[in-house]
Amino acid sequence: MSQPSRYLLRITRRGPSSAPFGWEIIRQDDSLEIARSAKTFPTRAEALADSVRAAAPLALGGTVEHPDETPDDSG
Repeated sequence: MSQPSRYLLRITRRGPSSAPFGWEIIRQDDSLEIARSAKTFPTRAEALADSVRAAAPLALGGTVEHPDETPDDSG
């Protein structure tokens, strides 16, 4: 049985000066970016709060949904 992956959450400066903060979720084993915020935020706290929503499925053993993905309607 393999061990579950560990993830890092990184708050980064990458937006315009009015909303400079975004977030990235990175798999710790191989530094692969799993998800990134689609928008930027005016404060680190707002970026962190938004990242919690995205990271919650990982903490519960699920997968991260990307904002641009739509649910599969086939079935």
